[in-house]
Amino acid sequence: MQILLDNQISDLEELSENTRAWDLDFNLVSSGGFVGRLRQGALPDLLLTYAQFGCKLHQAGTTPPGYRTFAIPGGDCCFWWLGFEVDSRSLLRFGVDRELAAVSTLDFSVYTLSVREELLKELAESLRVRCPLSDRGVTRLAFGEMESLRALARTAVFDPAADIRAKAAHNMTDRLLVSCASGANLGRPRSRSRDHAISRVIEFLEQHGATQPGLSDLCQIAHVSERTLQYAFRERYGLSPNQFVRHWQLNKARRVIRSTMRNGQTLASVAAACGFLDPSVFAKHYRLLHGELPSATAAKSKRLVK
Repeated sequence: MQILLDNQISDLEELSENTRAWDLDFNLVSSGGFVGRLRQGALPDLLLTYAQFGCKLHQAGTTPPGYRTFAIPGGDCCFWWLGFEVDSRSLLRFGVDRELAAVSTLDFSVYTLSVREELLKELAESLRVRCPLSDRGVTRLAFGEMESLRALARTAVFDPAADIRAKAAHNMTDRLLVSCASGANLGRPRSRSRDHAISRVIEFLEQHGATQPGLSDLCQIAHVSERTLQYAFRERYGLSPNQFVRHWQLNKARRVIRSTMRNGQTLASVAAACGFLDPSVFAKHYRLLHGELPSATAAKSKRLVK
């Protein structure tokens, strides 16, 4: 198996840019900046990724096109994924829409295996198991079975010998198919008003980037009571709705600084465009979330351009 990249990463934009074949967008939820590791390997028709993040993230995007993707939690962690509460015994199957939406914890790590659809069908036929090409879902596995899959994943990603990595990746693919066919599939997560409320708030923030609505405004946007909205955001993110909005805007500000500061835009104009009328307040909250002042991010961006 060829190793495509193996990087310690301290920048969310670098993480998004370096994740081969994935279309991803990350937002910091916890304070202190981003730190993580990304390692990817590839074989014909297979793409294997290991990711480890030392912070809490809101993740969105899509998996590699033309492939079906499976995910195995890297350790004893719990996180939210497309309405499911995932733990260390959960095998995740992405659907045909390839959508990714998750909230990872501070101790998050995951192995993902993307298999080209044609190969997946061939393997399922040869193994005489049902081909998991249906909608996304979660298969609950026995502890020992999941630990065996994790051991194969670790070997496929980290063994120093390319031939051993390749053999482990193929064995892992077969085991995943068998596990999906024999494990207990969880039912679809029930639709909850608080989940819809969060979706409405995020949709509003994506469409109205220059505003920071108050709590009463957010309740109107989400069509729920203040109590329901507070509970929804505390449950998923560990933040109040107002804190989440502020973090969302600060993540947006970082992306703007990284991409457009070289076009003559000022930090004050970036702050205003993200709903911060006081540049000093903007700088204070930016540093708390990202671990550096906006001026430091701007300086890095200019060096990258050069």
